[in-house]
Amino acid sequence: MGGRRIACSALLLCSCGRGPLWFFDEPERPERRDCDEADLLFVIDDSPSMQIHQRDLVENFPVFLDGVERIAAQGTDLHVGVTTTDAYYGNPPVCATFGALVTQTVGANSSNATCGPYAEGANFMTSADPLPETFACAAKVGTLGDDREQPLAAVLAALDPTAPAAACNAGFLRDEAILVVVLLTDEGDQSPSSAERFALDLRTIKGGSDDAIAVVSLVDDGTPCSSGSETCYDPRIATFTRSFSHGFLGSIDGDYAEHFDRAVDVVADVCAAE
Repeated sequence: MGGRRIACSALLLCSCGRGPLWFFDEPERPERRDCDEADLLFVIDDSPSMQIHQRDLVENFPVFLDGVERIAAQGTDLHVGVTTTDAYYGNPPVCATFGALVTQTVGANSSNATCGPYAEGANFMTSADPLPETFACAAKVGTLGDDREQPLAAVLAALDPTAPAAACNAGFLRDEAILVVVLLTDEGDQSPSSAERFALDLRTIKGGSDDAIAVVSLVDDGTPCSSGSETCYDPRIATFTRSFSHGFLGSIDGDYAEHFDRAVDVVADVCAAE
């Protein structure tokens, strides 16, 4: 299996303006080894301005999924989870906590459905699920959420084994799997700690290295530039993404098919590093 390179850990999506993609300059990578396990975490903004972006994510998810399956090992064991940038109001009461993976949705512009538990009985999807359909159910989280978005804190809340959501998310994160984090938000991050701290904590959760982490961020590119750069992104999300060896930044208003094609390249780089 060959060809494409991949690396993925966080994808951030935001909604302001439109601009060119930011992408790392990549050195030559070693020949890719098979990635037989991959954990994909999507952090989705559920604030009032997100309806169109959630729709675009759902419509283009099969492009991303097909790419990951093409570059990873045949029969890769996938875990796919969705959480939101606040404590999601649609989940059952026992898992209506910050960072808990979405199993049912309610409210305006949501799928308004019970999506899980999923095929294998957990609160995350696996290769046993019809992923385009189940992801569409979970990812349409609606637009009744808090407008104080905390995507970086949500990543740690979902993955930290000591966090309140740990019991709800049991089994999602695996030591030997590559981690792909996709963040989708149309506002700046308002999490209560530094972006550098969140990046350090995520590395710690994954054993102290970012070799198995990919960060893909589709974010607001309307932030005023102080450096003269043509495209500026929320500085906290940009700092978090650029803290990892394998990362991608693009506009939430851009072409999602193109974004996900680039994101698959990032995931390929992670597989090469493995």
